[in-house]
Amino acid sequence: MPDPQLQAVFGKPAKEVVEYFDRKRQQPSEGWETVSAAEQQRAFTAAQSAGFNILGDIQDTLKRARDEGWSVSQFQDHLEPLLRAKGWWGKAIDPETGEILKMYPGTHNPVKYGSPARLRLIYDTNMATSYGAGRRERQMAVKGAFPYLRYIAVMDGRTRPAHRALHGQVWPVDHPIWASIYPPNGFRCRCMTQSLTGDDVPPGTLNEGGDGIEKYVPVNAARDMVKLRGWRTADGREFYPDAGFDVAPGTSASHLEHLARSLERLPESARIPAASVLTKSQAFSLWRENPQGNFPIAVASQKDANRIGQKEGSRIVNLSPDTMAKQDRVHKELTNAEYLLVQKSMSLGKVIQEGAHNLIYVYEEGGQVAVVKATKTGQALFLTSVRRLHTSDKAKGKEILRLLGKGAGGGAPQPSTK
Repeated sequence: MPDPQLQAVFGKPAKEVVEYFDRKRQQPSEGWETVSAAEQQRAFTAAQSAGFNILGDIQDTLKRARDEGWSVSQFQDHLEPLLRAKGWWGKAIDPETGEILKMYPGTHNPVKYGSPARLRLIYDTNMATSYGAGRRERQMAVKGAFPYLRYIAVMDGRTRPAHRALHGQVWPVDHPIWASIYPPNGFRCRCMTQSLTGDDVPPGTLNEGGDGIEKYVPVNAARDMVKLRGWRTADGREFYPDAGFDVAPGTSASHLEHLARSLERLPESARIPAASVLTKSQAFSLWRENPQGNFPIAVASQKDANRIGQKEGSRIVNLSPDTMAKQDRVHKELTNAEYLLVQKSMSLGKVIQEGAHNLIYVYEEGGQVAVVKATKTGQALFLTSVRRLHTSDKAKGKEILRLLGKGAGGGAPQPSTK
């Protein structure tokens, strides 16, 4: 029979739950703290699984438990003999000599592998995270009708103070706080979110504004530190999830961070083909449908970055959700492929400097104009506009002359030689 608590809370698995869990690849680890929260959103892992061929067994059993509605006892009974047969059970102690084979960092305590309690934790955490990802995706899909989310904690003697402080608080469904505090917010977290209309929001509970914050926290006896992301509200309150849970379930942020790092490492000659690969993949189209976090649309050359004050920091050109919303209002005719043409425009087009922080790229062959801006602090680059050139030769010629004239005060137009 299905676990009554999970079934009561989550109901039947939706397709979003299934898709989130099934697309995870396997990643062995030495400890949960060695795998970032972002990485855990795209990889299935279990602490102390490195060196044992067990992840497939655990993941397959979790899928079966999800699909067939197994209770935690059924999950444990099915998986225990498989793990015992592979040596991943009990403590890391040689049964014949009593020698400790592996210890936790900074201690003399033997590592613990599989146990009934450990399997319950694996079951609870993966089920809660999978259902959280599915719920979040559905809430984003109906945000037009239900634009707010309320944080709901189970208010009893087991509720963690940090989770209790969030109870009843409301933010817009697409507010950036949900990127770090969407439940589950820790092992065995029982918190949820509730979709609300504007009329449903209780007085005094709606929060807007604020800033993302970070701190480093110890995660084991060796005092290894990990970065933990949280949120500071406009009135100064700070909210953090538990370590290892500061990336919302199902978030695409981890994928975008990976794309950004990969693009920046590429030589100039490889960036245009890489953009072509992105065009054919679903990465941009999925992000455009539900933009969360900045999308790494291109990489500027160091020369171009220097011209607008970006002498240090990343040369990734980001497309923000706000700019994407503006673009979809003003230039909704643009296809996904045209946005992924931006790298080509930056690599092959003419570059015009407009003021101290803006570059205009005119790619006549591709029929595109793109504008890139550096922040005043010189720490980030953003795509602020992209549009098509006029299609008629006469109108196109006039437009190009007008754009080239903008460079008169900020440096002569020149080919984008990288």
